[in-house]
Order: sequence, then structure tokens, then C-alpha cells
Amino acid sequence: MEGKRFTRRSYLALITNILLSLSIIGLDFISVNVSDKLGVSLVFIFLIVSTLFTF
Repeated sequence: MEGKRFTRRSYLALITNILLSLSIIGLDFISVNVSDKLGVSLVFIFLIVSTLFTF
């Protein structure tokens, strides 16, 4: 059971890391169209959500 739990957690961490990198790349496009404060706040919200999922 512990082995499966570990692989599941690492798999979730991998997915969240990929999504986080995509959101950071998307921040460049967001900051062009929307104000910088909104884009930065969206990335911070995503950072908090990803850390909650990994732990």
C-alpha cells in the first residue's frame, strides 16, 4: 500500500509541476493581454493549489 501511495503522490507532483510550468509560460501571454497584477495573482493562486496537491 505504501508503495502505491508514494507513486500516486509522485505522479500528482509530476502533473502539478507540468501544469505549473505551463502556467508560468502562459503568464507571458496573460501579462500582455491583462494587467500584470492579475496575472501574478493567478500564478500565486496556482502555486498555492499545486503545493496543496503535492502535500
